[in-house]
Amino acid sequence: MKVPSGLRIDSPSWPLLQAQISYWGITDANGNALGTTLVCGNLANEPNYDGLILKILSGPSAGQARTIEVHAGNTLTVGVAFTNAAGAVQQQLAGTLFVILSGLAGGGGPGPAPPEGLFYYGVVDVVPGANQFTIGSLAGLGAGKFDGATNPYFAFVLRDAGGAAAAPQGEQQPIIAYDTATGVFTTTAFTAAVGVGDEILIVSPYLAAMGMLYGERSGALAYLGQCPVGMAASNNTIVCPNLGYFPNDTFNNSYQMIVIRNANAPGVAPEMEMRRITDFVTGSGTFTTEAFSANVEENDIVLIIHNSVAAQISTFGIADAGSGVGAVVDAARTEADDWWNGQTIMMLSGAARGQKRPIADFDAATDTITPAPNFDAAVAAGDLYVILAHYNPIVPRTADDVANYLTSEVVGRKDDTGITASTNTASIMRYLKGIMDSLLGYQGATSLADKLTAARAAFLDAAISSRAVPGDAMALTAAERLIVQALILSDATPFAGALIDVAISSREASGAAAAALAANTYKRQAGVTQIFSKQITSAANAGDVTVATITTQPCFIKRIVLRSNGATTADLTNAAIYGGAGKVLTFIDSVTGVRANIAAADQQVAWVGAATFAATKTIVITLTGTGATAVDLQVDIEYCSIVDGGYLA
Repeated sequence: MKVPSGLRIDSPSWPLLQAQISYWGITDANGNALGTTLVCGNLANEPNYDGLILKILSGPSAGQARTIEVHAGNTLTVGVAFTNAAGAVQQQLAGTLFVILSGLAGGGGPGPAPPEGLFYYGVVDVVPGANQFTIGSLAGLGAGKFDGATNPYFAFVLRDAGGAAAAPQGEQQPIIAYDTATGVFTTTAFTAAVGVGDEILIVSPYLAAMGMLYGERSGALAYLGQCPVGMAASNNTIVCPNLGYFPNDTFNNSYQMIVIRNANAPGVAPEMEMRRITDFVTGSGTFTTEAFSANVEENDIVLIIHNSVAAQISTFGIADAGSGVGAVVDAARTEADDWWNGQTIMMLSGAARGQKRPIADFDAATDTITPAPNFDAAVAAGDLYVILAHYNPIVPRTADDVANYLTSEVVGRKDDTGITASTNTASIMRYLKGIMDSLLGYQGATSLADKLTAARAAFLDAAISSRAVPGDAMALTAAERLIVQALILSDATPFAGALIDVAISSREASGAAAAALAANTYKRQAGVTQIFSKQITSAANAGDVTVATITTQPCFIKRIVLRSNGATTADLTNAAIYGGAGKVLTFIDSVTGVRANIAAADQQVAWVGAATFAATKTIVITLTGTGATAVDLQVDIEYCSIVDGGYLA
């Protein structure tokens, strides 16, 4: 036990005190006005006391105890401010008597290293500049601890000191700079400036990515909870008063609880364990969960996450000694060999914080997770990691690998060897190489034309060049396509040649019928331009004469040209073209179609636009004249079918 000079202890229970107390001292300078620091010069010469209990023995806060979050030099920082009898924050002045209790098993000695994990809590001491705030209790955690170009931590404003929930409460911004010497954080801009006394969570980028973290009274993906002082230790009954405003059963079976901070023994179970929530009681904020491996106790911090998020997480862990850029060793892993192969490991703290890598191998005998590729920085003992629950497209372990666990093993590698025989353990790459080797070996040094007769080669050329459009008589039949395939793969055996001879003979015999069947099939496909032309030789005073009828399917009319084939009879006054029921649509009116515009050979008038008609509708020309002399006019129509098969007749 450390006792500073000038402090006299005279007690018959001295041996008992030595077992229970790590340090007994008197402050020699004032702590901060927020009541979260205590200053004693002798502490600069002592081992680290992080995680132990600081108890005040004199002054307005006498009897209060707090967990030491950071021991840096001559200053102790606690996470929750000391208060006086009125409940107000109490500054710890010079001359205050205090004791550091041996809160961890074994008594005495230094506490654990500063906590490494998903978040850190602090209260703003000073606002030194725009988009900056100082949290003295978070100074000294190491240069680059929270900032980074690709995966920075986030500053989440847990509570606005004004107490009115005003901005920026509930907002979070990435940390772009952190000064470990002073505890000054620089962020991107909040909607309102952070102020002195604001409570801040410094949040891991992985946790920040989950979305809303704290304080919203709606269905969010994640919430933080803290177990109160005096909560009874339990492995399945956990109280979080800050979440007590939710209705009964809000979290039942839809959320999981993760113990992210064992305040009494950091790094020890049940820290980083996850269990299903089976019941929730409003008001008290009491959760019932499936049993953790050890008790959850007062001051522990838990994360409540929705099943949709939990489904992305297989497990958390803390790296042991022996880890490095290419290995994460964790003796707590008890799974079978290769259990984690193909999933993703992400480092949440340490030099490799924020980096994700596929897991190439898990060795159960050595508790070693092997990433592929290596991390950019070494993983050290105490670094926190998470294994994400999905597979990765990693390279198979060896060429011609017979495993089928991963997509990559089914696809294969570029150095796989080709095969042609069917097997249940070969990759797609092996089959593809086998097919290519067969085709290239067949052609060899002799061309295909040399291996086939002229007739067979001509047939193959026709097969390749023919339009394989459904209903096109020039396309190959299903049987003929099989014959061609047999020819290509047969190495030109006589049997294959006989099949081709039969196919050629059959096709020649049916050529005439096929030609007739093929007429107009291709051009009647939807969207393919068609042309209809009709000569009009009716009497000049014949009235309505049908030019065309929309047949089978609706058609889209694009252009109509009315042209004179020669000198037009003087009996004709004018000609007009209409379409649809009752001639509802006028294409060329009687003024445009007056005889003067179509009197001589090749004189013509035209309509350009867009019109559609259903099947059975007609296009008519109305001839108006003074006599019955025949006209000699030509109507040309450009159109296309809207549905396969439509045409003008």
